[in-house]
Amino acid sequence: MLDALARFKLDNQSLYLVLEEAGASSPYESPSYAWWHTTLRDSLAQCTDAERAGFLAHALLAAVRADLIAHLVTVERLSVEEIRTRLAAHVHSVLPADARR
Repeated sequence: MLDALARFKLDNQSLYLVLEEAGASSPYESPSYAWWHTTLRDSLAQCTDAERAGFLAHALLAAVRADLIAHLVTVERLSVEEIRTRLAAHVHSVLPADARR
């Protein structure tokens, strides 16, 4: 799920930079973020501690913020594949062993 979201943000950086800030004083209050958080939290709750799923969803979504993606591409000059590889490694490192599939 995060890989698909990162790829979409890489392909549509300008759109997502605006969408994450749309109509809210905080990107965490945008309808887009709320939808992604709920979707990811509910998925995580099926494979890890349900009490931990909400925070874990926030932490994982932080790794695919549009402003971070833009920074990684433009400033750090990471390729799309390198971003995807590092994101997968990050997800793997924070999920419990029995939840990694």
